[in-house]
Amino acid sequence: MLPAMRDAATEILRTVPGTRFVLGLAPTIERDLVVQHLAGGPPVEIVEGQTHAVIRAADVGLVTSGTVTLETALLGTPMVVCYRLSFVSELLARLVLRVPWVSLANLTLGRAVVPELYRRTTTGERLAREALRLLTDAGAREAQRAAFSELAGQLGEPGVGARAARLVLAQAGAA
Repeated sequence: MLPAMRDAATEILRTVPGTRFVLGLAPTIERDLVVQHLAGGPPVEIVEGQTHAVIRAADVGLVTSGTVTLETALLGTPMVVCYRLSFVSELLARLVLRVPWVSLANLTLGRAVVPELYRRTTTGERLAREALRLLTDAGAREAQRAAFSELAGQLGEPGVGARAARLVLAQAGAA
């Protein structure tokens, strides 16, 4: 996804000079590989070990589909979700899965809250267009943030693991 994101950053910078790009590096991704894929684009600051801080500080996130979409939503940062599957993988997924979305925010809320770009639609131009819409349209940003608040309400307060463990221990003690 990085080449498409790099191309989007180039377009965003052309439209909004002075835009700063920061990448919160996932611990499972090699920094050198990221640097290689970002070559030729605008400067991108790569930050390790502070993914949530990067997400919180962002005005808009370009996010690859996965758990980070839920994290980004719960942190309240507007986003564009993108992913790419091979044609065969996408075909198989569409045969097995009966949901219209892949991002956890859209799936959990049961409606399209964040734009999702996939396969052929995941282009730098399209990513830039969606990101620029969120950057320039306060209504679009606030609509996502309102939906993210609703999502947080559905999922409950932080600490669900500890609450579940207490419940299990209480039930085990009562048995």
